[in-house]
Amino acid sequence: MSRRWRRTVLWAVALTAGTWVVLALLDFEPDPVRLPLLVVLVLAVMHLVSAATGWDEQAVRLWEVDTAEPVRPAGEDTRLSFLVRVLTQHESAREPDGRLVECLAELADRRLEQRHGVRRDREPERAGALLGPDLSRVLEEPPGRRMSLAEVDRHVQRIEEL
Repeated sequence: MSRRWRRTVLWAVALTAGTWVVLALLDFEPDPVRLPLLVVLVLAVMHLVSAATGWDEQAVRLWEVDTAEPVRPAGEDTRLSFLVRVLTQHESAREPDGRLVECLAELADRRLEQRHGVRRDREPERAGALLGPDLSRVLEEPPGRRMSLAEVDRHVQRIEEL
């Protein structure tokens, strides 16, 4: 027996039982032969109508989810896209979160370690001297302060100069 037929039989049994309960609660006396025949007749007509109109296939297509890959231009750098989103969210947020400062700190940490072999968590004095007082202050203060684009650009330039 195919899956579709099993589903139809289960619907017939459930519909018959449900109708029987409703009729019994309303003090009707359901006929044990006619009620199941009526349910089978209704389901058969519904099945024929759906097969003739192709409704089943259309209904299935309506609920299909297209899981195509997001469209990205060839060679797009996902890290750069992420940083642009962080900067845009920082500009437009009511209260900026600390993501932009975290990204700046990560860039500074990578640059310090690559160029000077210094880590901010192990040698804070030396790292602070290399970063400069302005960038060190921004990386150490609690998040929540909105930075202007010029300020962000100045900090990125300082990190690139390291």
